[in-house]
Amino acid sequence: MTAPDIETSLNTALGGRIKLVQPATGYRAAIDPVFLAASLRCEAGDHVLDLGTGVGTAALCLTSRIDGVRVTGLELQPVLVDLANQNVCENGLSERITVIEGDLRRDPIGEMGELFDHVMANPPYYKQGEGQISPNAIKAVANMEGEGGLGAWIEAGVQNLKPGGSISVIHTAERLDDLLLELRDADAGGIEVFPLWPAAGRRAKRVIVRAVKEGRGALTMHAGIVLHDDSNEYSSAARSVLQDGAPLTI
Repeated sequence: MTAPDIETSLNTALGGRIKLVQPATGYRAAIDPVFLAASLRCEAGDHVLDLGTGVGTAALCLTSRIDGVRVTGLELQPVLVDLANQNVCENGLSERITVIEGDLRRDPIGEMGELFDHVMANPPYYKQGEGQISPNAIKAVANMEGEGGLGAWIEAGVQNLKPGGSISVIHTAERLDDLLLELRDADAGGIEVFPLWPAAGRRAKRVIVRAVKEGRGALTMHAGIVLHDDSNEYSSAARSVLQDGAPLTI
Protein backbone atom coordinates (compact mmCIF):
# COMPACT_ATOMS: atom_id res chain seq x y z
CA MET A 1 0.00 0.00 0.00
CA THR A 2 1.38 3.41 -0.93
CA ALA A 3 1.25 6.23 1.58
CA PRO A 4 -0.59 9.32 0.28
CA ASP A 5 1.06 12.70 0.11
CA ILE A 6 -0.28 14.89 2.92
CA GLU A 7 0.45 18.29 4.38
CA THR A 8 2.60 18.06 7.50
CA SER A 9 3.74 20.31 10.32
CA LEU A 10 6.84 20.27 12.53
CA ASN A 11 6.19 20.10 16.25
CA THR A 12 8.19 19.17 19.33
CA ALA A 13 7.86 17.13 22.51
CA LEU A 14 9.69 16.98 25.84
CA GLY A 15 10.44 20.67 25.92
CA GLY A 16 11.79 20.73 22.38
CA ARG A 17 14.17 17.77 22.75
CA ILE A 18 12.14 15.70 20.29
CA LYS A 19 11.16 16.84 16.80
CA LEU A 20 7.85 15.52 15.47
CA VAL A 21 6.69 15.73 11.86
CA GLN A 22 3.00 14.84 11.77
CA PRO A 23 -0.12 15.49 9.69
CA ALA A 24 -1.02 19.17 9.75
CA THR A 25 -4.71 18.37 10.31
CA GLY A 26 -6.78 15.43 11.51
CA TYR A 27 -4.57 12.91 13.28
CA ARG A 28 -2.33 14.73 15.77
CA ALA A 29 -0.22 13.24 18.55
CA ALA A 30 -1.45 14.56 21.91
CA ILE A 31 -0.15 14.11 25.45
CA ASP A 32 -1.36 10.51 25.81
CA PRO A 33 1.68 8.80 24.22
CA VAL A 34 4.01 11.02 26.27
CA PHE A 35 2.42 9.86 29.52
CA LEU A 36 2.31 6.26 28.28
CA ALA A 37 6.07 6.29 27.64
CA ALA A 38 6.67 7.88 31.04
CA SER A 39 4.85 5.00 32.76
CA LEU A 40 7.20 2.23 31.64
CA ARG A 41 9.74 0.73 34.04
CA CYS A 42 12.62 -0.03 31.71
CA GLU A 43 16.36 -0.27 31.84
CA ALA A 44 19.23 -0.38 29.38
CA GLY A 45 19.07 -3.49 27.20
CA ASP A 46 15.30 -3.87 27.35
CA HIS A 47 13.38 -4.30 24.08
CA VAL A 48 9.93 -2.70 23.95
CA LEU A 49 7.10 -3.35 21.48
CA ASP A 50 5.04 -0.23 20.68
CA LEU A 51 1.67 -1.27 19.23
CA GLY A 52 -0.01 1.40 17.10
CA THR A 53 3.07 3.59 17.14
CA GLY A 54 1.52 6.40 15.06
CA VAL A 55 4.20 8.97 14.22
CA GLY A 56 6.48 7.46 16.87
CA THR A 57 5.82 9.82 19.79
CA ALA A 58 5.87 7.24 22.62
CA ALA A 59 8.89 5.42 21.19
CA LEU A 60 10.84 8.66 20.83
CA CYS A 61 9.95 9.83 24.34
CA LEU A 62 10.90 6.48 25.89
CA THR A 63 14.27 6.20 24.18
CA SER A 64 15.00 9.84 24.97
CA ARG A 65 14.33 9.18 28.67
CA ILE A 66 16.18 5.87 29.07
CA ASP A 67 19.52 5.18 27.40
CA GLY A 68 20.02 1.72 25.96
CA VAL A 69 16.34 0.84 25.50
CA ARG A 70 15.32 -0.41 22.04
CA VAL A 71 11.82 -0.09 20.56
CA THR A 72 10.09 -1.89 17.71
CA GLY A 73 6.97 -0.04 16.58
CA LEU A 74 4.07 -1.59 14.68
CA GLU A 75 1.71 0.69 12.75
CA LEU A 76 -1.17 -0.14 10.41
CA GLN A 77 -1.29 3.05 8.32
CA PRO A 78 1.51 3.47 5.75
CA VAL A 79 1.48 7.27 5.92
CA LEU A 80 2.12 7.14 9.67
CA VAL A 81 4.85 4.51 9.24
CA ASP A 82 6.62 6.85 6.83
CA LEU A 83 6.34 9.79 9.22
CA ALA A 84 7.44 7.70 12.19
CA ASN A 85 10.57 6.54 10.36
CA GLN A 86 11.26 10.12 9.30
CA ASN A 87 10.99 11.21 12.94
CA VAL A 88 13.28 8.42 14.08
CA CYS A 89 15.94 9.57 11.60
CA GLU A 90 15.49 13.28 12.40
CA ASN A 91 16.04 12.56 16.10
CA GLY A 92 19.10 10.39 15.51
CA LEU A 93 17.55 7.23 16.93
CA SER A 94 17.71 4.89 13.94
CA GLU A 95 19.91 2.41 15.82
CA ARG A 96 17.41 2.08 18.66
CA ILE A 97 13.94 2.40 17.05
CA THR A 98 12.52 0.35 14.19
CA VAL A 99 9.01 1.01 12.87
CA ILE A 100 7.32 -1.51 10.58
CA GLU A 101 3.99 -1.56 8.78
CA GLY A 102 1.54 -4.29 9.72
CA ASP A 103 -1.78 -5.37 11.17
CA LEU A 104 -1.47 -6.56 14.77
CA ARG A 105 -4.27 -9.09 14.13
CA ARG A 106 -1.96 -10.87 11.67
CA ASP A 107 0.90 -10.94 14.23
CA PRO A 108 3.75 -9.79 11.96
CA ILE A 109 5.84 -9.23 15.08
CA GLY A 110 5.50 -12.88 16.09
CA GLU A 111 7.09 -13.87 12.80
CA MET A 112 10.30 -12.24 14.01
CA GLY A 113 10.63 -14.99 16.61
CA GLU A 114 11.43 -12.63 19.49
CA LEU A 115 9.58 -11.97 22.72
CA PHE A 116 9.72 -8.52 24.31
CA ASP A 117 10.49 -7.26 27.80
CA HIS A 118 7.67 -4.71 27.68
CA VAL A 119 4.75 -3.72 25.47
CA MET A 120 3.09 -0.30 25.33
CA ALA A 121 -0.10 0.51 23.45
CA ASN A 122 -2.42 3.44 22.80
CA PRO A 123 -5.41 1.64 21.19
CA PRO A 124 -8.34 3.39 19.48
CA TYR A 125 -10.73 4.71 22.10
CA TYR A 126 -14.06 4.07 20.35
CA LYS A 127 -15.86 0.81 19.67
CA GLN A 128 -17.17 0.18 16.18
CA GLY A 129 -20.50 1.93 15.81
CA GLU A 130 -19.94 4.26 18.77
CA GLY A 131 -18.69 7.82 18.69
CA GLN A 132 -18.51 10.16 15.71
CA ILE A 133 -16.33 9.02 12.82
CA SER A 134 -13.83 11.67 11.79
CA PRO A 135 -14.02 12.84 8.16
CA ASN A 136 -10.23 12.63 8.16
CA ALA A 137 -9.39 9.09 7.01
CA ILE A 138 -6.15 8.80 9.00
CA LYS A 139 -7.77 10.01 12.23
CA ALA A 140 -10.82 7.80 11.68
CA VAL A 141 -8.67 4.65 11.58
CA ALA A 142 -6.61 5.79 14.57
CA ASN A 143 -9.69 6.51 16.72
CA MET A 144 -12.07 3.65 15.85
CA GLU A 145 -11.52 0.00 16.79
CA GLY A 146 -11.23 -2.45 13.93
CA GLU A 147 -11.94 -6.16 13.75
CA GLY A 148 -11.34 -7.87 17.09
CA GLY A 149 -11.72 -4.66 19.08
CA LEU A 150 -9.71 -3.99 22.21
CA GLY A 151 -9.23 -7.72 22.75
CA ALA A 152 -7.10 -7.97 19.61
CA TRP A 153 -4.71 -5.33 20.97
CA ILE A 154 -4.34 -7.00 24.35
CA GLU A 155 -3.94 -10.46 22.82
CA ALA A 156 -1.24 -9.23 20.43
CA GLY A 157 0.57 -7.46 23.23
CA VAL A 158 0.57 -10.30 25.75
CA GLN A 159 1.43 -13.06 23.27
CA ASN A 160 4.56 -11.13 22.24
CA LEU A 161 5.75 -10.67 25.83
CA LYS A 162 8.27 -12.72 27.74
CA PRO A 163 6.78 -14.42 30.82
CA GLY A 164 6.99 -11.82 33.56
CA GLY A 165 7.11 -8.98 31.02
CA SER A 166 4.78 -6.01 31.39
CA ILE A 167 2.12 -4.50 29.15
CA SER A 168 1.13 -0.84 29.62
CA VAL A 169 -1.97 0.62 27.98
CA ILE A 170 -3.45 4.11 28.02
CA HIS A 171 -7.19 4.30 27.45
CA THR A 172 -10.35 6.15 28.40
CA ALA A 173 -11.45 5.75 32.01
CA GLU A 174 -14.93 4.66 30.87
CA ARG A 175 -13.39 1.63 29.12
CA LEU A 176 -11.52 0.48 32.24
CA ASP A 177 -13.87 -2.46 32.81
CA ASP A 178 -13.30 -3.68 29.24
CA LEU A 179 -9.55 -3.31 29.59
CA LEU A 180 -9.37 -5.23 32.87
CA LEU A 181 -11.48 -8.05 31.44
CA GLU A 182 -9.31 -8.38 28.32
CA LEU A 183 -6.10 -8.41 30.38
CA ARG A 184 -7.36 -11.16 32.66
CA ASP A 185 -8.59 -13.21 29.71
CA ALA A 186 -5.07 -12.95 28.24
CA ASP A 187 -3.53 -14.23 31.54
CA ALA A 188 -2.06 -10.87 32.50
CA GLY A 189 -2.29 -10.09 36.21
CA GLY A 190 -0.72 -8.05 38.97
CA ILE A 191 -2.72 -5.18 37.46
CA GLU A 192 -2.00 -1.57 38.37
CA VAL A 193 -4.26 1.38 37.47
CA PHE A 194 -2.97 4.97 37.29
CA PRO A 195 -5.64 7.66 36.68
CA LEU A 196 -4.94 10.93 34.87
CA TRP A 197 -7.19 13.53 36.51
CA PRO A 198 -7.97 16.60 34.31
CA ALA A 199 -8.11 18.78 37.46
CA ALA A 200 -8.65 18.34 41.18
CA GLY A 201 -12.19 17.20 41.94
CA ARG A 202 -12.97 16.12 38.37
CA ARG A 203 -13.47 12.59 37.08
CA ALA A 204 -10.56 10.92 35.32
CA LYS A 205 -10.81 10.81 31.54
CA ARG A 206 -7.74 8.66 30.96
CA VAL A 207 -6.13 5.75 32.78
CA ILE A 208 -2.84 3.99 32.34
CA VAL A 209 -3.09 0.29 33.14
CA ARG A 210 -0.12 -2.00 33.54
CA ALA A 211 -0.17 -5.78 33.92
CA VAL A 212 2.35 -8.62 33.96
CA LYS A 213 2.20 -11.67 31.72
CA GLU A 214 1.25 -14.64 33.92
CA GLY A 215 1.27 -12.21 36.85
CA ARG A 216 -0.67 -12.76 40.04
CA GLY A 217 -1.82 -10.54 42.88
CA ALA A 218 -4.60 -8.11 43.70
CA LEU A 219 -5.36 -5.05 41.60
CA THR A 220 -3.59 -1.87 42.77
CA MET A 221 -5.21 1.55 42.33
CA HIS A 222 -2.67 4.38 42.41
CA ALA A 223 -3.33 8.00 43.33
CA GLY A 224 -2.56 9.12 39.79
CA ILE A 225 -1.64 12.61 38.64
CA VAL A 226 -3.61 15.87 38.38
CA LEU A 227 -2.92 17.42 34.96
CA HIS A 228 -4.11 21.02 35.46
CA ASP A 229 -4.00 23.49 38.34
CA ASP A 230 -6.68 26.02 39.36
CA SER A 231 -5.65 28.41 36.56
CA ASN A 232 -6.05 25.62 33.97
CA GLU A 233 -2.30 25.51 33.35
CA TYR A 234 -0.41 22.23 33.46
CA SER A 235 0.42 21.25 37.02
CA SER A 236 4.06 21.04 38.08
CA ALA A 237 3.81 17.24 38.12
CA ALA A 238 2.42 17.19 34.56
CA ARG A 239 5.06 19.65 33.32
CA SER A 240 7.83 17.47 34.72
CA VAL A 241 6.62 14.65 32.45
CA LEU A 242 5.70 16.68 29.38
CA GLN A 243 8.69 19.03 29.35
CA ASP A 244 11.44 17.41 31.40
CA GLY A 245 10.83 13.78 30.47
CA ALA A 246 10.37 12.69 34.07
CA PRO A 247 8.97 9.18 34.71
CA LEU A 248 5.59 8.54 36.27
CA THR A 249 5.85 6.86 39.62
CA ILE A 250 3.66 3.79 39.27
